[in-house]
Amino acid sequence: MASFSLSKSSLNLTPPSITGGPPSKYSLAGQAVNAANIWRANREGAPDFASMVAQNSVSEANIFNAIKDAETSVMQGGLEGYTSAITAKKTADQMKKDAKKAAGKQMASSALGAVGTIGGSLIGGPIGGMIGGGIGSALGGLFG
Repeated sequence: MASFSLSKSSLNLTPPSITGGPPSKYSLAGQAVNAANIWRANREGAPDFASMVAQNSVSEANIFNAIKDAETSVMQGGLEGYTSAITAKKTADQMKKDAKKAAGKQMASSALGAVGTIGGSLIGGPIGGMIGGGIGSALGGLFG
């Protein structure tokens, strides 16, 4: 009689023992049932390819969406970085202009203050020098 056992590691089939004589119709029917049971057991343990394909499709879609999100973030970050750099450059250029203007006024104030101090000292002595220096510095600050 043929017997079989199904385990997780392998399928073990024991061949039928021959006792003599031709096989009966009952034994052929039993062998067909055993073959059907083996086939069904193999099908139940087989991978579900439809669900594997569906899961793969979902995974591919998730990967695609993650890549698109990353590209969008990079583009937004690049645009924000570019805008920040342009704004910082304009601010730096304006600060440079302001510094040059302030330095020019300070130089004019110092120069006119020195001229006023010298002129005031020549005309009115030390007190005239102080007054002339103050007036010269004020004029240099206004027009420098």
